[in-house]
Amino acid sequence: MLIEHEGSIPEIDSSAYVAPNATICGNVSIGRGTRIMFGACIVAEGAPITIGENCIVMESAVIRSTRETGMGSRVNTIMQVCFFAISKVLPRDEAIEAIRQSIRDTYGKKGEEVVQKNLCAVEETLAHLFEVSVPEKATSQVQMPAPFSPEAPQYECEVLGAIYAGHGDDLPVSAFSCDGTFPTATAKWEKRNLAPEIPVWDTKTCIQCGKCAMVCPHAVIRIKVFDSRELKNAPVTFKFTEARDKEWQGMKYTIQVSPEDCTGCGICVDICPAKNKSETRLKAINMEPQPPLRGPESENWKFFLKIPELDRRKIKLTTIRQQQVQEPLFEFSGACSGCGETPYLKLVSQLFGDRAVIANATGCSSIYGGNLPTTPWAKNAEGRGPAWSNSLFEDNAEFGLGFRISIDKQAEFARQLVQRLAPQIGEDFAAT
Repeated sequence: MLIEHEGSIPEIDSSAYVAPNATICGNVSIGRGTRIMFGACIVAEGAPITIGENCIVMESAVIRSTRETGMGSRVNTIMQVCFFAISKVLPRDEAIEAIRQSIRDTYGKKGEEVVQKNLCAVEETLAHLFEVSVPEKATSQVQMPAPFSPEAPQYECEVLGAIYAGHGDDLPVSAFSCDGTFPTATAKWEKRNLAPEIPVWDTKTCIQCGKCAMVCPHAVIRIKVFDSRELKNAPVTFKFTEARDKEWQGMKYTIQVSPEDCTGCGICVDICPAKNKSETRLKAINMEPQPPLRGPESENWKFFLKIPELDRRKIKLTTIRQQQVQEPLFEFSGACSGCGETPYLKLVSQLFGDRAVIANATGCSSIYGGNLPTTPWAKNAEGRGPAWSNSLFEDNAEFGLGFRISIDKQAEFARQLVQRLAPQIGEDFAAT
């Protein structure tokens, strides 16, 4: 049974299965291949609920969202309550009371309002904690959809997709490249759909400062400046406006978000300096529920990617408002939502990425930078982008020096070959 709530109707992918007596209410989005079993109840009362691809909500399970606690995306208190209520590591009542006291001790200095929100979260969690029965064996006849889009290249679909789906052990050695390298620009096929809310651009309020794109940790906010002729086949919901910079006079300006790659951190909204004068709580970019926007914004994103990149010679690299028009070659990493490191890597990739060589010491950056089978290091339309490899800790400088020496030696060999061919290609050409 599907129930409308506050104007929102559940969105169910055509490949998903919903049992006849399951209840789905409000702003609920259910991804492809997911199964909602008998008696399950999913209610979005105050906040959207997004259930991704290939999930199973078991019989009689209850999922309910609410903003009543005011906790937003902060779930540490809720998860602590769930763990101690279920695990029986300590007597339940004793553990829950200890959590309440910890809340008072930890958040007391932040004010009574914060304390009460956390205490409310404890009670709400206990009131909506239900046991889910799991059958002894799976009886589903539903086929799992492919992990990557069919638009992905064959190697990405058949090899990287198999690893991503957990079937890497079934691949023969011959499926991999003989030199052990992996292709770049593959994180874009994951489409994680993590964000319950995504940023939406207000063309009338925007001052085109470029800060939202600059701080975006996952490069999901992009800017382009282009000729109006590129709008010939634009979707009806595609947004654009006149470019303000005098160097770009007569050109169009757009800010586009990739809805399925956004993690919903909201940093773009925090950094935005422009205020909507008619409604001061709003800015030039504001968070809105993702499910109803996913379809049209995905189409807008595909169209946006087809718009040619602006000639680098027409971009002033000393100002953020223009520099952020450059294409990032580090995108959609597995870094935490709101990561503080990745915007800098993205900036490096914009400035130097088409000829960069990365010798990455082990740490966060090596995990979100090469979390195989996919990688966020990307390439431009000419197929040029950063070359990346990972080393261990303190040998990173020597590791990078090896890159440099190898490149210099290969260039030396190339020059020698050109000199040998001088009689065929011309002395003047060989000398250059």
